[in-house]
Amino acid sequence: MVSVTVSSTPLRKVAYKCKAWPFSGHCGQFNPTQFGGDQGWTLAGSCLGSIGPTASPSFDKLALTGLGCPAEWSASSTDYEAGDMVSCTVSDSPERKIVYKCQNWPNSGYCNQGAGFTPGTEYGKMAWTLMGACEGSMAPTAAPAPYAGTCEYSKCVMVESTETNCTPGSTGCSCRSGQTAGADARRKSRPRYVPILP
Repeated sequence: MVSVTVSSTPLRKVAYKCKAWPFSGHCGQFNPTQFGGDQGWTLAGSCLGSIGPTASPSFDKLALTGLGCPAEWSASSTDYEAGDMVSCTVSDSPERKIVYKCQNWPNSGYCNQGAGFTPGTEYGKMAWTLMGACEGSMAPTAAPAPYAGTCEYSKCVMVESTETNCTPGSTGCSCRSGQTAGADARRKSRPRYVPILP
């Protein structure tokens, strides 16, 4: 709101209120009383004296997400996807952070459009959904689960009955030239049993 003096003797003032978006853009372009001012300003009424100072900024308590704080939002990031969570610092002392979640497609495309879509701003609402406040940091992800399937691989080994090291590409070695034989690439010869049929 702003006031405009309409008379000096006696002193008379009137108050104007800036209209909501999208008309609010005109409030910075036109004086409330000049031609075109009614595009952005609405007459609120007459006023006397002055408005008392506003109180210190107050924060409405948001419910805690209970997840801890995810990584801080970055305007330079281009890899946000639907469902990704970010935090934004709204106060340094005391420290307060808010969590936002990237919306589902098609709005998720706005999450990577930089500072114009900062979480919590007018256009940021097109990309990000307010989830709540957060404290601390998110718990680390669980350690990778061990592979439970069958693990098979090809290994080049000696095929002749000698105890010498296998030289890749040589006779009796299954390793092709260019492959590196492993530590188990030699083995002792073992007797072969051939069944005798009557």
